[in-house]
Amino acid sequence: MVCKINEDEFRKFAPNDGDGFRIAPMNPDAYSRMLAKIAHSYAIAELGEAAFNPVLRNFIRGQPMQALQWIGDDTESPPPVPHLHSIQW
Repeated sequence: MVCKINEDEFRKFAPNDGDGFRIAPMNPDAYSRMLAKIAHSYAIAELGEAAFNPVLRNFIRGQPMQALQWIGDDTESPPPVPHLHSIQW
């Protein structure tokens, strides 16, 4: 997993070189399944069930798959936005 931070904002809470924070351990497949469920729900809500081909259905149900081919983000960093989350086509 990747975490992107604003260095200046982080230093407000951890001003010393040795300061840091821990991110809880997680299961990447479980996290990817959650994202896939959200994406499927969003697609059906926006497009309708008839217009949507759920290619991640088996992965969501626990079958192995190279999910990172389908689930993720752009390789380019987008410009900053004033809100925490964004969902779009």
